[in-house]
Amino acid sequence: MSPLDWHRSSGLVVVSKLVDTKSSDDHAVLRLAFNRCPKLRREPITAALDARRVGVQTALTLDYLAAAAPAYLTSTQQAKATPDWLDNAIRYAVEPVQGAASCLIPVAAGMGKTAGYLTADYLHQTARTLRRTEAVPDPVWQALVTHHHPQDGQQLGDNAERRGKIDQAIAFYSGVEGEIPNWNVAGRLADLLAEQGEVQELRQQGAGNHFAAMRLADLLAGQGEVQELRQRAAAGDRSAAVRLADLLAEQGEAQEAIAVLRQPTDAGDWYAAEQLIALLAEQGRIDDLELEVRAGTHGAAARLARIRRSAGNAEAKKSI
Repeated sequence: MSPLDWHRSSGLVVVSKLVDTKSSDDHAVLRLAFNRCPKLRREPITAALDARRVGVQTALTLDYLAAAAPAYLTSTQQAKATPDWLDNAIRYAVEPVQGAASCLIPVAAGMGKTAGYLTADYLHQTARTLRRTEAVPDPVWQALVTHHHPQDGQQLGDNAERRGKIDQAIAFYSGVEGEIPNWNVAGRLADLLAEQGEVQELRQQGAGNHFAAMRLADLLAGQGEVQELRQRAAAGDRSAAVRLADLLAEQGEAQEAIAVLRQPTDAGDWYAAEQLIALLAEQGRIDDLELEVRAGTHGAAARLARIRRSAGNAEAKKSI
């Protein structure tokens, strides 16, 4: 069967008539080709359009299309599909429509090899409007989790999060790669894990994700897990040290809280230093503040100067 014969047998003869008599506009042809697309031909295109709608910019693999496309078919339609339905659907999708662009555009992986497929820009723009409020089926989200390119992880995670698909957002954010850490992604991932109470996952992420370490320390403090906070602080976890110090101070153990804060302060943690200085000031330990000034501790000199100014103002008022 010739490409044109196959093209006509696929139901696009109507498009040919339209082009001959009404319009030669590529966009109109492409849009009509999709709208008139029969069942078991349309679904991979829809799966590709939905993927792009929620953040995919790279080429979609055949594995993704095979996993996602059935979500747009009923159980009966799936049961009646022939074994070669996907091959036929892909052939349909990549066939140029009477000189216009094809619905899906193959991306090469070398001579005679296809890495994946992109959607035609105009078709994407149209679908983004028409399908704006259409929910992406759960199996499609799962297919994206399994088959997405790490480069698309941040955009997919953001779109999944905004659509209430938190488990999928966590999966997308977790897969983001790069030579330079993406702190926006790291922060969102840590926040979502904390909101879900995923303590074990935060433990696993904490070694390479400062935000995860902070959220884990917050959760442990909220649960009163003093022993684990002690262990993590002793191992050099600065976030755990700060939260442990907070708990100890609340329990009246100021001396131990001060000792806990000294390690991360000496390691250069400004937040721990600020907490230490605040605690020393609250306890009225002026001599210790003076020692911290000599040690060059962040914020110590400014806090001590404020205390002395305040004391001087108080003495001046008394003498009036």
